[in-house]
Amino acid sequence: MRNFARSFVATLVLAATAALPMQAHAVTFEDSFENCSYPKMTDLLLVRPVGLAGALLGTALFIPMGVLGAITVPAEIGTIFDSMVAEPWAFVMNRPLGQCSSVTLDY
Repeated sequence: MRNFARSFVATLVLAATAALPMQAHAVTFEDSFENCSYPKMTDLLLVRPVGLAGALLGTALFIPMGVLGAITVPAEIGTIFDSMVAEPWAFVMNRPLGQCSSVTLDY
């Protein structure tokens, strides 16, 4: 029972500490992209594989979504393709190692 009471008190203290107001650092949306880069090893071992998985998933999902898009909004099939296939693959394949800024599609 004594261990339960200690754990309960420790949990309350931790929750109270987490609820205390902390100093906030304001960063605007535009500021977050000015000096945007990943460490190269993080990009190689984490970001690229996750991006590759997302590109594969987007490509697989484009098949049924492309059919639905072609039926419902045929004029927007290019936008659907760009969002689900072209941009993810460009993020994985066309971007320099460590760079996280958006990739422009040149086609």
